[in-house]
Amino acid sequence: ADWLRHSLGGMQSVSTWLPGGLFLGTFVSEDLTCVTAGLLAAEGTISLPVAIAACALGIYVSDLGLYTLGWAASRGVVRWRWVRARVPTRGADRWRRAFDRHGAQFVFVSRFLPGTRLPAYTTAGAIGWPFRRFALVLAVAVLIWTPILVSFSMASGEVIGEWLDRWGRHAWLAAPVTFLVAFLAFRTLPLVFTWRGRRILHGAFRRWTRWEHWPAWLVHLP
Repeated sequence: ADWLRHSLGGMQSVSTWLPGGLFLGTFVSEDLTCVTAGLLAAEGTISLPVAIAACALGIYVSDLGLYTLGWAASRGVVRWRWVRARVPTRGADRWRRAFDRHGAQFVFVSRFLPGTRLPAYTTAGAIGWPFRRFALVLAVAVLIWTPILVSFSMASGEVIGEWLDRWGRHAWLAAPVTFLVAFLAFRTLPLVFTWRGRRILHGAFRRWTRWEHWPAWLVHLP
């Protein structure tokens, strides 16, 4: 944070450019950006409401972009093979019926369940699910999810500060460890709130605790 203040010419410049940086950062990795925003808020570099607002707006716009990407790909506007491979071209009627019944639940839950946003949101755009409804449900999900992520990171940042004061020169280990813990928490905690997510966690736990699921090189190394 001190390096950033010096590079940008003081706290006033940081307060001007940092929210924009967080906004753009969500397009690359929303998890890392939210973690960074929370840590910066813990240092006092940026206020918590501004950090949450910048991250929430970036997440919201990027998710709307996924909807738009699905809409464009389904109409032949986007010719990228990678995109078209992830947009449903078969069974469109079946997807429309599913979204007519449970579309709001799909959009809302996908915001909390890692790995489901891309297929759910591009599918919504591809089948032409009402944009206004999509934007409204998404806004509610983002307004719930983003404050949790950033606030949790801020609390982690405060823990880092306490460790730095307590352990002195050895506290450099606290920052990467806490950052890693916060990042892993973002990837695993959402799974706890759904049945499918809990099954995924259970399967991952069994794979890590049973040696027959470990990589062959690790098993045969001894």
